[in-house]
Amino acid sequence: MSILSARTPIAIATNNATASTVGWVSDPTGRGTISLVFSCLLTLGLCVWSAMHLNIPPHEELPAQTLMRNFKWGLIGVFGPELVVFAAWRQYNSAKELHAEVRRQAEILMPARRDEAENQPR
Repeated sequence: MSILSARTPIAIATNNATASTVGWVSDPTGRGTISLVFSCLLTLGLCVWSAMHLNIPPHEELPAQTLMRNFKWGLIGVFGPELVVFAAWRQYNSAKELHAEVRRQAEILMPARRDEAENQPR
């Protein structure tokens, strides 16, 4: 006999032998739909907010602008988290390229100093 046969009971919300779908549930009798949705969005928003590590704002940026920038990235993080990951990946690659360029420029400018340090008596 199969594990899922025709005799296997399936839990369905029924009312006098008729199947019914539960939609919107009001709050006063228990946990309603709006409180579930609100608590899920609040939890998700707090998780995103705690994971955001934005750049330090420019000195001339007003506090209201900083708040709006944080709010914007929070919304992006809730509704499109892959966009936040993509932006972080782009910044990481830019930083890697900048680091490599600085090292190349330092090698061009610093060999004379390195040679001087090697030739000085100790």
